[in-house]
Amino acid sequence: MTEAVRALIAKGASILEINEMARQAGFQSMRYDGMKKVLAGLTSLDELERVTMGDV
Repeated sequence: MTEAVRALIAKGASILEINEMARQAGFQSMRYDGMKKVLAGLTSLDELERVTMGDV
């Protein structure tokens, strides 16, 4: 967590603002990281779907 993201959270920013700031800071979602693991053969698409349900 960066100071900029922490500040947005503290001021009650929207999830969209927080997500954008995190993305700019290099954050990658669990789903994105999981897809890289699926492509590398380390897990299955079914497992990725199960653990990241609703993650965008």
